[in-house]
Amino acid sequence: MLDDSVPGVVPRLVVGGVLLAGGSALVPLAAHVVRRLGGGPATPNTSSAGNAPSAPGTRTSTSATTASSAAPWSPGELAGVLASAVLFALTVSAAMHELGDVPLLVQLAGSIATLAGALLVAAALARRSGASILDAFAARIDHAPRAAAAGVAGYVLLVPGLLGVALAWPAMLEAFGLGRPEQPVVVAMRALPAAERPVALLLGVVVGPLCEELFFRGFLQRSLARHLPAWLAIAVASLAFAGLHGIAAFLPVFALSLILGSVLHATQRIAASWAVHALFNAQTFLFLWGLPEVGRVLEGSPPGLWNG
Repeated sequence: MLDDSVPGVVPRLVVGGVLLAGGSALVPLAAHVVRRLGGGPATPNTSSAGNAPSAPGTRTSTSATTASSAAPWSPGELAGVLASAVLFALTVSAAMHELGDVPLLVQLAGSIATLAGALLVAAALARRSGASILDAFAARIDHAPRAAAAGVAGYVLLVPGLLGVALAWPAMLEAFGLGRPEQPVVVAMRALPAAERPVALLLGVVVGPLCEELFFRGFLQRSLARHLPAWLAIAVASLAFAGLHGIAAFLPVFALSLILGSVLHATQRIAASWAVHALFNAQTFLFLWGLPEVGRVLEGSPPGLWNG
C-alpha cells in the first residue's frame, strides 16, 4: 500500500509528475525533430510485423533502409548469442569472486568484456551469413554525425520527462516501503579517487555506452524487430536493459532506453543512440562529481528541500 506519510514523498511525486507530463507532451515534437534531422524513419525490406509504411511527406534515407534490412540473426542465433552473454557474465563474475575485493574500474572493464564477447559471437554469426558487420549492427558511418545530432536534439527535448521519472521513482519506492536503494556502482563512483576518474569517464562515457548500444539496440532490438512490431521490440530490449541496472534505477533507465531504442529505430544508425547514451552518462558523472548538490536534489535526498 502507498504510504504518503514518508517525508518528502508527495512533493517529489507531484513535481516528478508535472515534469513527466511536460516531457510527454514534447514526445511528438522530439520524434519530428529526430526524423527531420536524422533523415526520416527507415523502411526495412524485411517482413517484420512492425514495419509500417512511412507517413506522407516523411523523407526516407536509402542508406538507412539498407542498414535496417540487415539484422541477419535467426531466432536460434539470437538465443545462442544471449546464452553466450550469460556464459561470459558468469565467467567474469566467478573470476571477480576469486579475486576478492576488485577495484571499480576492473569491475567496469569486466562488464564491458562480457558484452564485447557476446558481440564477437554475434559478429561471427553475421559474417557466416554473408552480411556486412556494419550493416548488421546499424553501425555504418555514412550520415552518422547527422544521426547523432538528431538523437541528441530529441533527447534534449525529453530531458524534463526523464528528470520527472528520476524524481518520482525513488519516491515511489519509498512510498511502497522499499526504502531508497542506490545502484552500487553509483555509490562506488562517488567515492572514486580523482586520479582514477579519467579512466572511469573513458569507460563510462565512451566504451561502455558503445558496447551496450551495439548489444541492446544494434543486436537485440533489431533482431527482435524482425519478428515483432517495432514498439514491442524497443520495449522488450528496454526491459532487459533496465532490468540489468537493478530496482534502484529501473524506471529511469527504462525511460532512457525507450528513447535510445526509438532514436535508433528512427535513424537506423547506432551513432544516434550511442551519442544520447554517452551524453546521459556524462551528465550523470557531472552530477556525481561536479554538481553533487544537484544530483542529491534529483534523488530527493537533501533534508530541508523535500522534508522542510
